[in-house]
Amino acid sequence: TNLRIGFRYLRDLLDRYPSNMELALLAYNRGPAKVEQLLGAGRDPANGYETEVMKGFRHH
Repeated sequence: TNLRIGFRYLRDLLDRYPSNMELALLAYNRGPAKVEQLLGAGRDPANGYETEVMKGFRHH
């Protein structure tokens, strides 16, 4: 059940950030409000989480 909820939330974030898996993952990790706040301030929201997840995804 937790996995289904997490996947559904990630799907919603992918709809919010179309064609941008990294931003969707950052929003999953940091929250979409924080990501939007940082982007709005011209700052990079990256914190390394998206890189680690994508490394695991590409590895498998």
